[in-house]
Amino acid sequence: MPPEGSVFRVGELLSRLPSVLELYERSFDEFAAVREASVFSLRSDASTDISFFPSARGQPPDAELSFAFSLEGLEARHRREHFGLDQPTYWARIPAGTASMPKVVNARNSIFLVPPFENGYTMPFAAMLFATSYALGMLGRYFPTTWLWVLARAGGGAPAPVVRAATEVVREQYPQRIVTVMRSLPDRRFEICAVPRETRGTPRQAGMNHRHTMA
Repeated sequence: MPPEGSVFRVGELLSRLPSVLELYERSFDEFAAVREASVFSLRSDASTDISFFPSARGQPPDAELSFAFSLEGLEARHRREHFGLDQPTYWARIPAGTASMPKVVNARNSIFLVPPFENGYTMPFAAMLFATSYALGMLGRYFPTTWLWVLARAGGGAPAPVVRAATEVVREQYPQRIVTVMRSLPDRRFEICAVPRETRGTPRQAGMNHRHTMA
């Protein structure tokens, strides 16, 4: 659970969604918090090697990456040495037994690292999707004029494409993430069945086709 009194801003949530990384950076002209990376470890009790890949915008300063992900000894490895990229990548080794590891998220067939928030809290990705949906929903509820302005195809300024993309990410990924979390719960087995076409639209009958049972 996050510390009591925690505040999570909409911009902080949007900048941590892997699927909108490049769009966020292009729209707001700043680096997103989430970074594409490779994570390599031979086994759970061995050290872990992390390489941060540049986005289309490039790389944040190494000091920012070190601070955001609590890493020491970041090294720059240029394209002739590392993966043939035009921008340098940053590499770090996390010793075995380190208590705090960066949050790893798989998205778009790639690996991304998500830094903790300013208060040090590392939010599970399913919770982050929910928080993003909630924050955008509150924007639409309490500031409907601003919400409609943001979503207008012909306007909205910098936030518009990011908000639309984030909404689509939540719609597509949140149900999948929740199912994954449900199936990982101890001592429970969840069965999720397709709703027959003839029962769709009938809440009582449709509900009977979505059930969970004790293992």
